[in-house]
Amino acid sequence: MVGWLRTSASVAFVALCLRCGPSRFTPPDGTFSIALPGAVRSGIGSDRTSLGVVPYEEFYSQEGGARFKVSFSVIKGGEGMGEGLLQEFGSRAGFPEFNCPKVSSHTVVGGHPALDYRTKCDVMNVTGRILLVGNRVYQITVESRLMPDEATSKAFIESFRVNDH
Repeated sequence: MVGWLRTSASVAFVALCLRCGPSRFTPPDGTFSIALPGAVRSGIGSDRTSLGVVPYEEFYSQEGGARFKVSFSVIKGGEGMGEGLLQEFGSRAGFPEFNCPKVSSHTVVGGHPALDYRTKCDVMNVTGRILLVGNRVYQITVESRLMPDEATSKAFIESFRVNDH
């Protein structure tokens, strides 16, 4: 009987945690927060662009076959490049090397220029937003072999917040 009670309590706890949903994540530098599901991992890398080699840092998690990711690059002298930066990063978004169809639209989020896009490809499907805040370019994406659920993607992308310092 005691064993059953412990098992039931564990199952109830797991069930409650599954209903909790994503938790807010803030990186060590405190510049943003976002609702990431599951365990958060991080990485660094760089991309070759017309601006030269641009380093980036990324934070991501996986759930239900989808990868939820936010990455950012700090562009030296990037303030005032607005539309040019959005075009540069937008042209590289969503696996351009596979020549996949992409639908995109310019918008403004929290007073900052942004580009929302959706790419459908045999290899990977991506829903994302590129957001320009001063000299930082943020890329918020949901990647999945199946087309990411629109409501889930929208909720994740819209959970992104820039923190004032």
